[in-house]
Amino acid sequence: MSYSFKIINDVLFFIEQSSKEQFQVKEVNKDGVILYQVEIPFLNTIPFEAKDAKALFNEVVESYRLKHSFKRQTSEEFVSRFKKMKSKLVQS
Repeated sequence: MSYSFKIINDVLFFIEQSSKEQFQVKEVNKDGVILYQVEIPFLNTIPFEAKDAKALFNEVVESYRLKHSFKRQTSEEFVSRFKKMKSKLVQS
């Protein structure tokens, strides 16, 4: 896992471990519901939101894993995989 969390002066922060960059978690009121929100621009262009801090942390960690496990495909690989998936769907 590349993120940890820390409470500094009663404020929750998520910390990216390799760079030690800190991202403050804020409480936001949306239509009477309190949500926890954190902005991590290099993971997602929109802020992460959840009803509790644990769910928010899990969402950030999952996004990090997805982003770093993604492998770019060449156009030939994509076309080949697309044709295979299409033929499987036709056979079903």
